[in-house]
Amino acid sequence: MTTKKQRRDVIAGLVVDKFRIDRSKVRPTSRLIDFGIDSVQALELIVELERVFDVSIPDQDLTELETLEDIARYVERRKRAG
Repeated sequence: MTTKKQRRDVIAGLVVDKFRIDRSKVRPTSRLIDFGIDSVQALELIVELERVFDVSIPDQDLTELETLEDIARYVERRKRAG
């Protein structure tokens, strides 16, 4: 089982690697839009999150996922729900 901090670190790492963002600029409160991540790129990130965390993220839930912290909390809820 991963901790909340570990999940946040993995999510931040995915954002840094996938979109070539400076790690020092990535915070839990960072919004995807602030990094210039558009809707297509957000979908690519969601696919990667689904793979890494073995969760399903329905398209209609994407509007909930503005910040890295939002994503971490969402993944945690989905993992608990099974």
